[in-house]
Amino acid sequence: MVVADRRQDRIEDAIERLTEISADLNKMLAVHEQKLIHQEKAMVNIEDVLEKRRQELELKLTSVYQTMRDEDRNVVSQLEAMRKEQKDQHDFISKKILLRIYKNERGINRE
Repeated sequence: MVVADRRQDRIEDAIERLTEISADLNKMLAVHEQKLIHQEKAMVNIEDVLEKRRQELELKLTSVYQTMRDEDRNVVSQLEAMRKEQKDQHDFISKKILLRIYKNERGINRE
């Protein structure tokens, strides 16, 4: 019976050690699960921040492009106004020159 008692004691010790190991593993798994949950929450937060920044950037780019289009239209409008003014000046000077030429020719023909 001594041999059987020793085996029984060894089996009970082994069961106790396995129970301790199992409890330790459960604690480790719980800690790792908490870490994973924390990392997933952090990733969701990062994704939200990135999406928010992307939307802000898109709005700012849209604003910049609109400003550029407005400035382009303004420059084109100013150029067209300058072109019209120059054409009007050219036409005015051309008429003056033609009028002087005509007057000179009339004066020469009378003599």
